[in-house]
Amino acid sequence: LGKLLGVDRILVVSLLNYVLRFLIYAGMRNPYHGLPAEALRGLTFAAFWSSCTIYAHKVSPPGLHATMLMLVNAMYGGLGQSLG
Repeated sequence: LGKLLGVDRILVVSLLNYVLRFLIYAGMRNPYHGLPAEALRGLTFAAFWSSCTIYAHKVSPPGLHATMLMLVNAMYGGLGQSLG
């Protein structure tokens, strides 16, 4: 999929899916309205995380691939989740 669409496009589409999911959550009137958002979660996170790791590997200088992946993980898993 990355070779077909490009990592940049997959990253943008996955971030737009996050926006769609949050809009669905914001407009919920019934708990069952959250089911479509939860169905999107798996696809959204898989596309986001795989494209982030590929992109980080692509832009990192030679010999610093693991360091760049550590920074991506720290920003998402550490800082991002800590801030909410």
